Amino acid sequence: MYFYRPRFGIFRRLVWFGLGVGAAHWWMRSRERRLDSSCYRYQRPIEAPPTSAYTWPSAMTPVSPPEAPTVQEHMTEQPQEERRRGWRRHHSAPAPANNTSAPPKYDADTQAEIDRLQRAAEALWEQRKAEAIEATVAARETARDFAVDNLKRLTDLLQRIGTSLDEEKRRNEEQKKRWV
Repeated sequence: MYFYRPRFGIFRRLVWFGLGVGAAHWWMRSRERRLDSSCYRYQRPIEAPPTSAYTWPSAMTPVSPPEAPTVQEHMTEQPQEERRRGWRRHHSAPAPANNTSAPPKYDADTQAEIDRLQRAAEALWEQRKAEAIEATVAARETARDFAVDNLKRLTDLLQRIGTSLDEEKRRNEEQKKRWV
């Protein structure tokens, strides 16, 4: 507690708030750059040294990759990603359409085995579902019993408190009558 008026009260808070906002902004930008920097990495062709004074030994001559794309071509091939409120929107490419509408054809033995496994899985699912329902019902009954027991205890306690208050009132009235 201050016994005097603090110096620069609201301005000090504004300065700390500004520092916090600046730190959060810097952290978000550095994190975004770190995550986005991987998409701008591309293979540059290895060039000869800039000076002709040094000659490479033939064993160390780097082999440039064939037809390496230039920087401009690589940048134009990338889709332009839009930014909205500082967060990058991810545009996912449309998924290739799979022909999952028709189930694959199997021979009779394999199909019978698949059907048997499906029936077993469905039966197991129904069994687990029934067990879960039974457990839920049992938990509800236990909770209901617990609530009823607590309600009975609270009712008894309130009755005892009420009777003790009535007795105390009666005693106080008797004492008042004695003094009068």
